[in-house]
Order: sequence, then structure tokens, then C-alpha cells
Amino acid sequence: NTPLYTIQVAASHNKNDIERFQQNNKLFAQNTKIRHFTNAKGLWYILTMGEFESRAEAQRNITKLPATLAKLHPWVRPVSNLSQS
Repeated sequence: NTPLYTIQVAASHNKNDIERFQQNNKLFAQNTKIRHFTNAKGLWYILTMGEFESRAEAQRNITKLPATLAKLHPWVRPVSNLSQS
């Protein structure tokens, strides 16, 4: 089954910023991925955590994140419009 949703933790136009964030927060779990997408403001690199079959499941997983990540106000987004970096 294809995952439909993921949790976006951080976003930047600079991939190095995302890689540094990932290192500083020791986010190297298998469920963490750097992805990218383009919108009117240009190319964005984003750090995502997990892949879920429903928005509700992803939302529940946000509540389990450590406080250091929760304070960044992570949000659920569809995987369909993202590419892997």
C-alpha cells in the first residue's frame, strides 16, 4: 500500500540547512527523509518523518514527537507532491 501522508518537520531553500538540522537533532531514523518540491517561491528542501496511510494516523504521530520537534509545529502533508532528494 502506498503511503499517503508524512510529517513535515523543517523546510528550507538550502539543502545544507536541512542536513545540519537533521544532524543537530540526530534525526537519522529510517523513517526520516529529505524531500523536495517546487512552488511559487522556488525549490524547497524539507525534512519529513514517517509515512502514513491516513491524515489522522500522521496527526496522532505528531503528538508522539519529542518536545524539541513538537515546538517547531510539524504538520501533516500529502506525499504525492514531494520528490525524494
